Amino acid sequence: MELEQKSQIQPEDVIQVELPIGLPPKHFAELCERYERYFKGGDGKVQELCFNDKVYHLCIQNVMAFPQDYAAMMTRMMEIREIPKVVGIDIGGFTSDYLLMRSGRPDMDYCDSLEKGVITMYNDIISSINSEYDMLLEEADIDSIIKGKTQYYEEAVVQAVETMVQNFVTDLLNSIRERGGIDTKSTYTVFIGGGAVLLERFLEQADRLGKHTFIRDMKANADGYDLLYRMTQAGV
Repeated sequence: MELEQKSQIQPEDVIQVELPIGLPPKHFAELCERYERYFKGGDGKVQELCFNDKVYHLCIQNVMAFPQDYAAMMTRMMEIREIPKVVGIDIGGFTSDYLLMRSGRPDMDYCDSLEKGVITMYNDIISSINSEYDMLLEEADIDSIIKGKTQYYEEAVVQAVETMVQNFVTDLLNSIRERGGIDTKSTYTVFIGGGAVLLERFLEQADRLGKHTFIRDMKANADGYDLLYRMTQAGV
């Protein structure tokens, strides 16, 4: 899609690509080299790609992987490096990843991937509402209630959904404390990703939450990969 915007590229051009990518923090040490090797693919060979009926010739020169969450927080590093302890929490579809930062440096001993994401939350809510109220909700209905557009649903159903969402948030923060030894009451918390933005109203109400902020840019991790790659190439 980026190449499509570059009108100066001719069909016979070979485009040199440098590719920063990311892995969940928990799996970074184990999979980093394999992940880079996989994406590098043909070891410098020209690869032909067709997108929107246009053929591109690509040569992937370099691939470098970085931890997710850390990358996103790098986009706010001027702020974060002054704080003794910061935990980044990325709430995704099927998992929630977290990583602790100490004075701007990642502490890879304090990271994990929890099987708690918004899709698993949706499934639990749909099953519970169907069982309790004989009503089939869709994810769009749950999103509507989460966003405060509750006038289209029975009050009892709204209350039930909101209670389950709040319980999901509470359970997530408690799990990070119990499994990771990170207390979000005493650790500055940075919420990352679309799941966190969706659940903002409920996260704000959580008892286990102290000082915090939200990174609302859905491309924050990708921007962070680019930033970290440029810093690495510059020897910073």
